[in-house]
Amino acid sequence: MLALMVALAEGGARVKWTRDELDPFAAEMRKARITAHPYLAYANKRSYEKERTEKSPQQVSHNSHGFRGPEFTWEKPEGVF
Repeated sequence: MLALMVALAEGGARVKWTRDELDPFAAEMRKARITAHPYLAYANKRSYEKERTEKSPQQVSHNSHGFRGPEFTWEKPEGVF
């Protein structure tokens, strides 16, 4: 019985688990279009892009600041008040 238990423990230790197999919820959250935020409940992921598919007809994209819409800079152009 002891030899069988040791063999099972050895076999279990040699199995290679991936991070996604150990925590499937976190794996799904890495694919989500939102991320945790320190002050808000969540915020849009920066530079996120999802193309239309047959299963999901909506296309979603966020710019490098996490906003929907075209890319912009924070600096104001010269002469703008």
